[in-house]
Amino acid sequence: MSSRYYSNKALMLMLKLKSIYTTIFIVIAFLLLITQGCVSSIHPLYEEDQYVQDDRLLGTWQRNGEYWVFERYNAIDYSLTHYATGEPSRFIARLLNLNGVYYIDIYPHSEVESNYLKEIHFVPTHTFSVLKVYGNQLIITLADKGLVRQAIDRGSVKLDYILAPDEKLILTSPTRVLQQFVAQNNYVFSEQVVLTKHKEAKADLSEGFEGFFESTPDDDFEEEFETQPDKDERFEYNVTE
Repeated sequence: MSSRYYSNKALMLMLKLKSIYTTIFIVIAFLLLITQGCVSSIHPLYEEDQYVQDDRLLGTWQRNGEYWVFERYNAIDYSLTHYATGEPSRFIARLLNLNGVYYIDIYPHSEVESNYLKEIHFVPTHTFSVLKVYGNQLIITLADKGLVRQAIDRGSVKLDYILAPDEKLILTSPTRVLQQFVAQNNYVFSEQVVLTKHKEAKADLSEGFEGFFESTPDDDFEEEFETQPDKDERFEYNVTE
């Protein structure tokens, strides 16, 4: 067999490995981001009468093969459906303004199907993040659990928490204390998720989601290969009293 055939085979293998390693890197980077920024709370960041609205949030936003779909849920809240590997996850999202900083509070949707045994072991929690828009980008900045713990240790606001076995930080203080804490320690929000607006108002994801591991080269790649020659905007909210 010719040396050209072996060189082509070697190059093809390198390209396949590069694709696999790139896929693994994306998944690991995503998991690290979620782990490092994983701070949740038993109580919401908002009081019941605290909310702001901006329908520019509506539609489909995307990042590294995942999709965030925001829709109107009711007169106050939005629904969020998150598509990544596996089944989509559904949440209720509320926007609020605290001292000129805009936040999004996300909570698991109560209508997500599960059996009774799972329900009695499942404690839903809130996560809240700083929210900004730059042109067609939606930037959600998560709290870094290391910075949160440092701020708790040296801060003037006493914030109660528990550390779950998976190292997840779960805050247990009431809403008014949470608001005091974030007002004094806004720097703890440092883990950014940057989403880009999908070109369609809402992507059609009804036929399922093609996850990270479905981006490998086609099966007929080898045959084909051997025949080829060498503006800064912020949300402007109308606060409802």
